[in-house]
Amino acid sequence: MILKALYDYYQNHPELPRLGLEKREFKYWIVIRDNGDFVRLENLCRDDQKKRGLFFQVAQSVKRSGKLSWQKANMLWDHYGYVLGYHQLEKDVVAEAKKADLTRLQHQQFIAQLKTLPENLRQLREVRAVLEFYRKGHEAEVFASPEWEECAAVNGCNLTFCLEDQSTPVCSHFAVCEYAGSLADDSADAVYGRCLITGKRTNLCRLMDPVAIPGAKPGTSLVSFQIYKGYDSYGKKNCFNAPMGRDASFACTAALNALLAKDSRNKLQIGDTTFVFWSETPLKSFSLESLMAGIVQNAPQLAGGSCPDWEKISHGNLSDVIAAEDQTVRYYILGLAPNVARISIRFWQTGVVPELLGNIARHYCDMKIDDTPAFPPLSSLLAVSVYEHATENIISSMTEKIFEAILTDGKYPDNLIQFCLRRICEDGAVSPLRASILKAYVNRKSRIEKKQEKEITMIYSPENSDVAYQCGALFAVLVRAQEEAKRTTIAPIKGRYFATASTRPATAFATLLKLNQETLNKLHPGRAVLFEKMLGDLVEKIGSCFPSYLSFQEQGRFCLGYYQRHNLFFEDKKHYESKEA
Repeated sequence: MILKALYDYYQNHPELPRLGLEKREFKYWIVIRDNGDFVRLENLCRDDQKKRGLFFQVAQSVKRSGKLSWQKANMLWDHYGYVLGYHQLEKDVVAEAKKADLTRLQHQQFIAQLKTLPENLRQLREVRAVLEFYRKGHEAEVFASPEWEECAAVNGCNLTFCLEDQSTPVCSHFAVCEYAGSLADDSADAVYGRCLITGKRTNLCRLMDPVAIPGAKPGTSLVSFQIYKGYDSYGKKNCFNAPMGRDASFACTAALNALLAKDSRNKLQIGDTTFVFWSETPLKSFSLESLMAGIVQNAPQLAGGSCPDWEKISHGNLSDVIAAEDQTVRYYILGLAPNVARISIRFWQTGVVPELLGNIARHYCDMKIDDTPAFPPLSSLLAVSVYEHATENIISSMTEKIFEAILTDGKYPDNLIQFCLRRICEDGAVSPLRASILKAYVNRKSRIEKKQEKEITMIYSPENSDVAYQCGALFAVLVRAQEEAKRTTIAPIKGRYFATASTRPATAFATLLKLNQETLNKLHPGRAVLFEKMLGDLVEKIGSCFPSYLSFQEQGRFCLGYYQRHNLFFEDKKHYESKEA
């Protein structure tokens, strides 16, 4: 299904390269005259910050591996080892000698391959100029160019040639591309069979073309088989175990490489997993790319709309947000990660767009902690759950699991609440974002596991009979009473007893209720009576016996009870002040 979705993407995007071709970035090219004379080494980077070059359609790169990899060169373009016979110096003398010999062989092979091009190509004005460049030995002039030092500093920099009066490289010439496509269609040693993607009988590919994902080795494919290691089926080797037509295999790879391109908006890097996403047709209602990026970096906004649109979605009002033509459009999300010798598929999800929006809306609904609409990005949620909010302390696997939970309406990872509780116990601060995390985790876990537990609402619920939740509320009342009794000699209980009260209530509250008597004596009699009534009501809800230990989920409920009940004091104060005004 993944391959079929990629194949369909290729068919719907005619701008993608044809069979035998690919788009390649060039940061430098060698400008020459018709007679082969060197003019200059030109820097093609147009953005000084990103250092991005220009992309051109060229003959597809060849697969190279092993000791004899130097025997394969790309057509009229390659890295500076092949094009100019240059290599970066090695510190070790032996390694330097080996590298020099290898580079010399690469350069010789590149020139020899040019001479074997068909006669009609060698007679082209552009190709003839390149052959003249090498016949006259102008490589040394490139090294003397003022741009060479920066070019040599780019590891494995790709180079090609361009005539002085032209704006496209020789390797992108129409005739060169046509010849490269004909080589890919060559059926001299073809193996025919039924393609599992198209269902047609066609020329099958032996090896799938490489895919460039961050962290993967060069030449790694999406589909590959290790021969003679027990993966061969009925005597078949390589990709003949999963037969794909040559054209269909190329289409899948070209589509995936386009989605993975440096400037692509259809990808997100989360940890070591690269997520790519697309829809079968462009969406009219909003941008899928902006939506997915918004989940991670900033609050997603529908095109022409605002945050309240998510309120409509969460209440099932999809028809008010999604255009009629987008109701049945399918979306695809693929998560890829590098493996030892191949690409690992970490995540795959497909469905119709309303399902995706519904899942995301439920995430924000679970996260909502008060009446103010808020759509916290994933980056903010993770920052408040790690030490000093430092991004380097974030575990990448946890990030991936949370992202997947958002997309699938699944459970959040357990280490999310563990990290969040640890930070709360260490600094005693239940911030709104941390409270959002705890509320979402607790409610979603109970919902998915179908536990008969009271759902945590956005504001404090006195009717909630959960003991851990009311223990948190009790601690909030004790803290507030001490805050009002400014003359108390007792050390602040919030920092001193929060960790113990949230994990071992029976141990903490026996002491806290005794200390509270001194606090009440410092208060105005009217306030003291009010606090005594609050405490009495909460102790009655909890019962005569406090829990000896709270699980992680119960600790989350404790923190939510504390956060919501403590905030209620300030809401009451605002209400009172507004009435007085």
